[in-house]
Amino acid sequence: IMSLSGSPIARNSGSYPPFVLGSSRFDESTFSGRLQMTLSVYDPSKAFYSTADLDEARALLSSYRAKSAGQVGESGSKPKTAESARTEDEALWRAQELLAARCHPQTGKLISPVILCPA
Repeated sequence: IMSLSGSPIARNSGSYPPFVLGSSRFDESTFSGRLQMTLSVYDPSKAFYSTADLDEARALLSSYRAKSAGQVGESGSKPKTAESARTEDEALWRAQELLAARCHPQTGKLISPVILCPA
């Protein structure tokens, strides 16, 4: 099983901004930002993530949605440190990029690795 940190592009793309669900972590108003976004989606290493990795990414984003919607109680939880916030943002960005690369946007079904890049 490959961890969500296994992508070479994800590891080498610099810092991760605060996570925003449904948006790109790159500045798409610049050519380099659009190129980085495209490379992160079409990263061939994402074809080798397992179904378990995709399920983990879906669970992470579902948990984030629930927390941001206020459905999960935060009482009694420890305050986040700056390091834990950065780590969480990084994991959320990687999960979102993995699902964008491997799942059909309308149906959410897994795209076969054979047709992953042409799709």
